[in-house]
Amino acid sequence: MSKVLRKEEFRRDKKIKTALFGATGAVGQVFMWMLHDHPWFELTRVVASESREGKDYGSEVHWILPQEIPEEILSLEIASFNIEEMKEQGIQIVFSALPNHIAKEIEPRLIEAGFAVFSNASNYRYTENVPILIPEANMDQLNWIEKQGYPEKGFIITNANCSTTGLAVAMAPLRKFGIKDVIVSTYQSVSGAGHPGLSALDITGNVVPFIGGEEEKMRKEFRKILSVDVDIHPFCVRVPVMFGHLETVWVEFEQDVDLADIEKAW
Repeated sequence: MSKVLRKEEFRRDKKIKTALFGATGAVGQVFMWMLHDHPWFELTRVVASESREGKDYGSEVHWILPQEIPEEILSLEIASFNIEEMKEQGIQIVFSALPNHIAKEIEPRLIEAGFAVFSNASNYRYTENVPILIPEANMDQLNWIEKQGYPEKGFIITNANCSTTGLAVAMAPLRKFGIKDVIVSTYQSVSGAGHPGLSALDITGNVVPFIGGEEEKMRKEFRKILSVDVDIHPFCVRVPVMFGHLETVWVEFEQDVDLADIEKAW
């Protein structure tokens, strides 16, 4: 039986100093929860809107996650966007939970300043040499950052759209069978719309049978992440569930495969 590693065994002697942009939003809260006691990363600077600068995080955030807000982050002071101060603090990595329209202006400046930017925004997802990274699916694409100029310059790595991520992770081990055609229906929780999200009148006791832009994102991202040229037919629905997405997937392969082949590949 393989050993189950404890969190302490992953700890570094010296953590990497990081900044988080967009800390009070729905995605930013997930980052805060994940980073507050991370074995590798020190949350050195927390950035939100200008109106919140200088205030405690706990007094400014409307916490919506099902997990309790960690006590350690309540008193963190929200800082300004200041590249020189970030360099003086020794920050190397910036996690971006910014809305697309703000990320479009700020992320290029962070890259130019030499930071490693890991972004939840979609602005760079379809840019050449920018990986949409899912370690379980396309770790080999990490070396694309060298084509962005690393290590002499900063770089950016994006994540995938939420519905794409689950599909790509499930399909990555099955590429060897030759993915030919994919039909996927997604049933996506309201948290995926961000905060404040949908109005109660739109979603209570209802489903929304179309999520603008979602289907096109799935098509483009799936092909880029897995480096495959396949037909993919998504149908995306918003459902009245707070957290968690569900997907049903039908796949046609070039090879003849059975359930045992699929289970072994996984």
